[in-house]
Amino acid sequence: MIIRQISYLHLSAFSLAIALPLASQAVVLDDISFTALQSELGANLPTGTGVNVSLVEAFIGTGCNDTHLDNCLYLPDSSVGSYTDESAGLGFSTDFSGHATGSANNFYGSLSSAPNISNRTVYAAGHWLFNGYLNSSTDSIASTIAPQTSFTRISSHSYVGNTGILSLGILQRVDYLADKDDHILITAFNNGTTNRELISNAYNTIAVGRTDGNHPIGTVDVNPSTGLYNATNRSGVDIVVPETTTSAATPRVASAAALLVGYAHDQGLSKSNGVLTNRNNDMIYHAETSEVIKASLMAGATRVTSNTAITADITNYRSVGNQTTNGLDRRYGAGQLNVQNSYHILEAGEQDAGTVLSTGFDYDNSFGGLNGSDDIASYSFTNNEDVWFSASLVWNIVFDVSDDETFTSSVGELFDINLSLSIFNGINFDEVANSNSLINNSENIWLQLLAGDYRIDVSSNGNFDTDYALAWQTSAVPVPAAVWLFGSALSGFIMFRRKKIIN
Repeated sequence: MIIRQISYLHLSAFSLAIALPLASQAVVLDDISFTALQSELGANLPTGTGVNVSLVEAFIGTGCNDTHLDNCLYLPDSSVGSYTDESAGLGFSTDFSGHATGSANNFYGSLSSAPNISNRTVYAAGHWLFNGYLNSSTDSIASTIAPQTSFTRISSHSYVGNTGILSLGILQRVDYLADKDDHILITAFNNGTTNRELISNAYNTIAVGRTDGNHPIGTVDVNPSTGLYNATNRSGVDIVVPETTTSAATPRVASAAALLVGYAHDQGLSKSNGVLTNRNNDMIYHAETSEVIKASLMAGATRVTSNTAITADITNYRSVGNQTTNGLDRRYGAGQLNVQNSYHILEAGEQDAGTVLSTGFDYDNSFGGLNGSDDIASYSFTNNEDVWFSASLVWNIVFDVSDDETFTSSVGELFDINLSLSIFNGINFDEVANSNSLINNSENIWLQLLAGDYRIDVSSNGNFDTDYALAWQTSAVPVPAAVWLFGSALSGFIMFRRKKIIN
């Protein structure tokens, strides 16, 4: 269904394509291993308590147009959970939207992985994109006002769209928000084959698709000149969920992110080696940064599935013709959401470069060789049995501006960081996998390892100073023989470097 979704000042400025109606089932919680984690942890299960979230929804409604705002629905039913309506008072309908209600249920309701999220705000998408939050320009003249500062840590965006000349500025602002505030934006890809750039084509979001692969491949070129956002062959979807629409899948990932953020924040320095602050002066531990959450979700994803919620499964991950340059599958990204795996990556704790466990994560806030920062980091571990190994290296494109209250277009910068994995042969280390994309801001590896001593290397190409997150895990879960043939022939990647320890 195509609908109009615009700022309340420019109601005909652009259109958004909303995903198809939700078809959520509680059994999805089994397929994404939330039920297994629930059984494992019992009363100790994190539930998202204290995590601040936003649900951003496009309009639905018969007769919703510029002159009949009162027909435009975007609010979820409050019976799913109470919330603050940040788009109140602008003339929109106060009746609830079935689409928004389904999204809310998967995000913080009875079908959620984090049902105790208590601090919720809701926005109409056009309001959020323009005057209400992102402060994007509503015409061809770029706004210099920075996106608003708020306490939201996670936002769920189950809509898609395109705005022509305005799209580039919107994508830049989305990435700015993630970089400056550690705001974790979970964004939907379109259903079907038509790619719409907003807002899933940003670099610093977590872009969500469907396990059946019924979503577009890659990204849209919205910047034909040199610079960012001009690569149509950049990997698109980061992770998939066994749902029948991307509208349903996106809040599932947002809910998992809330579980992880809540856990990481509650654990504090017991799981993190340092703490940061954002523009809102929120205390953000390393384990709950936007980069670590994205890396842990991607490294923990399942590359071979056996679903019950839908008939579709991942059975040929990274088969011939489906490899991306950064170690992902062009259809499935890092694979299917696995809440249990991602939790255990954070539970293993932050581990600085050096000798590490076979599962864990690291966050380095000063890397790249500039001004004495490290330009290589190495993580060595011993594997005592045959296992499946996955790793994801994630970094944000950065916006290095001195005044956080202003915004300058085209200020984002993508640095080149590489990942590799090597095995010790008794004398030296031999590389067995690598990921060296020039156009993406994640690198990934997935393959089967024999018992042995291994080293992950993260290395920089160029002199810069930035942060990154590395998440890795080993799994002894058996995989069918046919899949082993794919995994042994096709590698993802990881790399290592020495990093400063931040206390």
